[in-house]
Amino acid sequence: MKPYIEEKLQKHGTSEWYFIRTFNDTIDEWFREDFSQRIQVFRGEDWRVEQSDNKTFVLEQGKQYTIPKKCFHRIKKGNDTLVLRVEFI
Repeated sequence: MKPYIEEKLQKHGTSEWYFIRTFNDTIDEWFREDFSQRIQVFRGEDWRVEQSDNKTFVLEQGKQYTIPKKCFHRIKKGNDTLVLRVEFI
């Protein structure tokens, strides 16, 4: 079972897809994707991404971030629900 709710959407007029992911809690397990991810924060306050190289950054609403392919990472809970737009690049 995934630790988030996911909606898969198609970019208008293309064959490309993106995902809306909603998180309600800390994700203790580490994730690693085969592709880089571009994430945009739609909603969420004080949520953090922790990478395996001990780099941690706060996710700010309205900003975009890139997580490199094959990079282990996990998400630490903030003050409310986190909603991200995730696109594999």
